[in-house]
Amino acid sequence: MLATPRRAPPALLRPGALLGAYLALHVTLSAIGAVTGVPAPPNVAGALIGAYRNVSGAGETYGFFSPSIPDQISARLQVTDAQGRTRTRTFGFGHSEFDSHVSTLMLATQKLRTYDLLARTLATYALNDAPDAVRVRVVLTDHLVPSMRAARTGARTRTHDFYDATFTLKGDAR
Repeated sequence: MLATPRRAPPALLRPGALLGAYLALHVTLSAIGAVTGVPAPPNVAGALIGAYRNVSGAGETYGFFSPSIPDQISARLQVTDAQGRTRTRTFGFGHSEFDSHVSTLMLATQKLRTYDLLARTLATYALNDAPDAVRVRVVLTDHLVPSMRAARTGARTRTHDFYDATFTLKGDAR
C-alpha cells in the first residue's frame, strides 16, 4: 500500500513565517512606542502596545526595548595606606579590559543579589594590588535609568549608593 503524500502546512503556519511575523510585530510595536509614546488605550495601537507591554514586561528598567536588563552598577574603592593617604578607583564603566571583566562580574552579582560577596572580592583585589594598603572602603552605586515614558517627560538617570562597607587588614584598628 502506498502512503499518500502529506500536504505542506499553509505558508503562514511554517515556523519561519511565524517567527518572522512575531519579529515584525515586535519591531512595529517598538517603533510606535518609541516615536509617538504610548497612545491612549482607546487607540488600537495603544491597546496592542499595552497588551504587549503586559505580556513581555516592557516598561521595566530600560523600558520598551530591553526589559530584562538591570540598571548599571558601579563600584568605588577608596584604598587607604598606613600613612592615611587615600586613592580612589572606580569600576563598572569598561574603561579597560579588566574593568570590562569586573563589570560583567558586577552584572552577575546584581542578578544574584550577592553584594557582600562582590564587595569582599573587590576589597581583596585592592588589598593585594596595593601592598601598602591597610583599609578599603567599597561603595556600590546604582545608576537608575528611567522608563521610556518617564524619559520622554524629562526624567534622567540618577544614582543611588546602596552598599557601603569598609574592610581592613587584621591588626589595623583605624
